[in-house]
Amino acid sequence: MKVTTAFPRISNTTCKQNLLLHCPRANRIQPPSHRPFVSSSTFRPLQNLTASRILPYPSAALYELITDISAYPSFLPYCTSSNITSLSDPDPKHHKRWPRTAVLNVGWGDFNESFESRIYCLPYRILEACA
Repeated sequence: MKVTTAFPRISNTTCKQNLLLHCPRANRIQPPSHRPFVSSSTFRPLQNLTASRILPYPSAALYELITDISAYPSFLPYCTSSNITSLSDPDPKHHKRWPRTAVLNVGWGDFNESFESRIYCLPYRILEACA
């Protein structure tokens, strides 16, 4: 199985368009507050990170791992906590509720940051998080 992971800087417009297409109640979701982790004019602009790997795991197992947001602190370095703040309605095909919004806290030493994400799930096909 080939898995491609990309961490591009996604515009709020793209994220909102996806949410409005697939989540009728998305227009009621308030955008997360924005504050820089470190603010200084000497830092370079944000960069994109793209990685592609062939993994020896079934795609369903990887999807389950990624959507298990509450377990992130157990395997993601510097993740101090992660909480799902809202879930979807039950999926008729899989009889499961998927995350819609979540908060991820990361930190190291005196540095701590909290990220709120809106999550778009098409079970076992697409997972997109917009922070």
